[in-house]
Amino acid sequence: MGERRSASRQTLSKRRSAKDRVVAESESLALQPKTDYRLHGWLRCPNGEGRLGVDLLNQQGQIVRQQQSPRVRGGSEWRYLALECKPEMSETAARVWFRVKGRAGLDDVGLAFAATSFMGNKALEGDDRKRTSPRGAEPVAAAHGMTNS
Repeated sequence: MGERRSASRQTLSKRRSAKDRVVAESESLALQPKTDYRLHGWLRCPNGEGRLGVDLLNQQGQIVRQQQSPRVRGGSEWRYLALECKPEMSETAARVWFRVKGRAGLDDVGLAFAATSFMGNKALEGDDRKRTSPRGAEPVAAAHGMTNS
């Protein structure tokens, strides 16, 4: 967060709104149900607040569920926002939106497949000997007929 963005880079969307409202939205985007997606983008809100969100739609184009990022408030720094969603079987499309109150900018927005972590011990918790291995798994050496000393 707060990574420096190039001043010469053109912002996708600079918007103003006196009221908190959606100022830009995508067309309907086809989704694969039960697949992880990540919505991401860069927001800057020098005078006001903004947020990024996605409406998950059914086959009739009606909103089934909505997910949104936390609000970004005040500040000239660009902030990276990301949120993940996994559409249910009834959620076949998505519409991405940008909500603003005051003045805000949006850049590099995308909705993409999200890589899923298959790491069994995400926290890398050590055992009593301070070794890290997937929780509940035998050490590799024991799996090959070797014993632990």
